[in-house]
Amino acid sequence: MIIQYFMDTKAWKNDNSVLGFSPLHFSKTEAEILKMWMSGFNTLHICSQLGIKEKTLSSHKINIKRKTKATNKQVIYHLISIANRVTDNINFRYPVA
Repeated sequence: MIIQYFMDTKAWKNDNSVLGFSPLHFSKTEAEILKMWMSGFNTLHICSQLGIKEKTLSSHKINIKRKTKATNKQVIYHLISIANRVTDNINFRYPVA
């Protein structure tokens, strides 16, 4: 249902995309945060590993949610899991358990 919704949503349609939707693009920091977040690390651990403040981490998480059009971590987890299965981990290299 989730995939069908996004395939039908005009916001995802892009003339530059062969598949009819735009790929997700994460910054290097967002990708690292996403990898740790999906691995179950908490805010304090992520902040200490990356040397950033909690407010900065919060901003990155908001950007990740905005880019994925997801409302919470569980939805993001499922989107990344689906993407990993569909692409055989070609585009996503996040250790999703």
